[in-house]
Amino acid sequence: MTAVLERPRAKAKPKAEKSALQARLDKIFANLKLGQEKLQLAHQSVGLTDPGDAPEILLRAVIEDMLPPAIAPMYREPLSRADADAAYTGMFTSLAAIDGVIALSLGHVIESTLRDAWVLLDEANSLMDLTGISGLPEAVDTTEADFLRGRDIAIKMIDEGSALTGERECYRRHRDPGTSQDNFVNGYLSDITAHPELRAGFASVLSQMIGGGESFDGSYFKQLTLAETLAGVPGEDGTQQLDGEAAKPSSEVTHAAFEALGIYEGPYFMLSEVIGIIQARVMDIGSDLLYGAKTCAEKAREALSAGVKARDVQMCEAASAPLAVATAVLEASLEADDDVALWGALRLLKLAHEALDEAAAQGDAA
Repeated sequence: MTAVLERPRAKAKPKAEKSALQARLDKIFANLKLGQEKLQLAHQSVGLTDPGDAPEILLRAVIEDMLPPAIAPMYREPLSRADADAAYTGMFTSLAAIDGVIALSLGHVIESTLRDAWVLLDEANSLMDLTGISGLPEAVDTTEADFLRGRDIAIKMIDEGSALTGERECYRRHRDPGTSQDNFVNGYLSDITAHPELRAGFASVLSQMIGGGESFDGSYFKQLTLAETLAGVPGEDGTQQLDGEAAKPSSEVTHAAFEALGIYEGPYFMLSEVIGIIQARVMDIGSDLLYGAKTCAEKAREALSAGVKARDVQMCEAASAPLAVATAVLEASLEADDDVALWGALRLLKLAHEALDEAAAQGDAA
């Protein structure tokens, strides 16, 4: 009888278990992704359910302007505890604004979708509080890595532009008939806006390219208007004039004309008063919605302040959107907490918005 000797079978190695930190991060990223998808779904449906203008304005602001920069630190590599803390506190305003959209959409189809999104994002936010969880460095110097990422985005943008055919020129006369401009740069700039730490590398490539010694005349674009980027016939709707036509007079607003619009004495002053009123009440009321309204109003004032300093009407107009958002959030706050002083602030906020729109219209007509 022959004995068959077999090597003892090696025991299968157990699958490596995820660390508590990695499991937590996976849950955060999954919730952020699904929560944003829910917000997008609600926004796509808002026109069908028609709860009004305010919810759509506020929800769009959350999706495009508030949430992306707030959570951007979580996607930095390598991730640090400081990044997680920044995203944790940065999300408070977005969550308050989503609360506001829900309050403005009660009884409509999108309400349940918005509540689902809020629950997912709120859980992700809570998990970002890494107190007692080890494994992340306190801070990481990502200056070099951020520069290289920004540099590579600029290179990719230039390569894409170089590959375009038929639509490379800004003006209609150089494009295929009836086509709109391929504004491919806009998407890249959106990425840089959402991740300001990449700006240095991105701008460095463009600075080197534009200032690289080749002849470049920026005045070539002096006549570029929004109409020029749209589809249509050259020279139509105020688009670039064809050869031989007289040049249009400059539409730039002089400093004296800007001062006459009264933007500083009107909208800016009223907005500052609104912020003062909210600041005085926020400690007593203590709601996330009211805190969100204050933050949105401060952002509007920052945009308005930049326009006033530059004496630029278009820059001042940039405050219109955050003003609308602040109004919507403050209205939602008053639905939850009735307050005489805040009703006065709301009225003043609406007056500031109306005054800004009137001043902008006068500036455009000047």
